[in-house]
Amino acid sequence: MLRSLNSIIGYSFSAKNGTIGSCKDALIDDHKWTVRFLDVDTGGWLTGQRVLISPISLGQPDWSSSEIPTQLSKESIENSPALATNVPVSKQWEKSYYSHFGWPHYATGMHLWGMSPHPRELFNTKVEEIKDAQWEKNPNLRSVSEACGYAVDAENDRFGSVSDFIFDDETWAIRYLVIDTRKWLPSESVLVAPSWVKDVNWSDSSIAVSMTKEEIKNSPSYNETEPINKEYEMLLYDYHGRPKYWETEKR
Repeated sequence: MLRSLNSIIGYSFSAKNGTIGSCKDALIDDHKWTVRFLDVDTGGWLTGQRVLISPISLGQPDWSSSEIPTQLSKESIENSPALATNVPVSKQWEKSYYSHFGWPHYATGMHLWGMSPHPRELFNTKVEEIKDAQWEKNPNLRSVSEACGYAVDAENDRFGSVSDFIFDDETWAIRYLVIDTRKWLPSESVLVAPSWVKDVNWSDSSIAVSMTKEEIKNSPSYNETEPINKEYEMLLYDYHGRPKYWETEKR
């Protein structure tokens, strides 16, 4: 099912033996457009230490009660590689993190999660070593809270800003960027698929899309109060005349 990333901010996270904290952000990569980590506020449990949880370790979320369990113990989280609060996530830290849990990294294969399209399938898949050569392909991770607000540049004009991301709750793939167009189209938002993004300029806080202002303006509008169904997705893709992700992705 497709869900809003903004909607899970504040969700409670639990380990096998107790509560961890609540979700305060998510980190995505801008290469495969997938949620790689959920940033958890642990309150007073691990003061001064930033806790990132990979979707690989998640159990089945209880979306109705806003709770997401992990298959990890509090001790394994506490003993994972330390990352100071407000420090960017480096490639070296990621390597240490994946090595600590023995998981294969997502740069090691062609699927969204490297060896698999589904992160939870990798929880019991162990590797002995992550090679640096594979690590060079790893893109930087981006904060969702930071990316929300980025300007959107159409091919012929600046037209809107990112207000949210829509993800698949099984694969944690980003399916759409939600574009707020209210400065141009009162009370309307539209969806843009990551494959339609031409460039991401993080230093300029902007995202360029391979669409004209008119295409965005006339795109089927998105109602955030209603679930996204396949009928709407087909209408959206047919309008833009673009290949549908469910027909082209590796499974």
